[in-house]
Amino acid sequence: MSRTYLKGLIREIKGRVFIETDIVPYDKYDRLLVYLWTPDRRNMLNERMIRDGYAVLFTLQPNSRYAGRFVQALESAKKSGAGIWGPEGLKELPRDYKKAHPRK
Repeated sequence: MSRTYLKGLIREIKGRVFIETDIVPYDKYDRLLVYLWTPDRRNMLNERMIRDGYAVLFTLQPNSRYAGRFVQALESAKKSGAGIWGPEGLKELPRDYKKAHPRK
């Protein structure tokens, strides 16, 4: 679902994105960590995915350049019941659920 939504966003901007990295460009699994922007750099796709309820907030320190924006987007998604935060969706972030329900 999230992948399909992201593909749609990228189609809207004709497949062109501006890629920005933060302090640490790769995670421990050698995955490239990026912020995706529209070509005019006015809209961040990561933020939109969170705000529209197709992604959750996960900040991997020290990469926290836009953490404040992402927190606001998450609160907006929760408040409006967007995407995964709808009536049949999530009630809490996966990391919070895992803390409350540790594996035995």
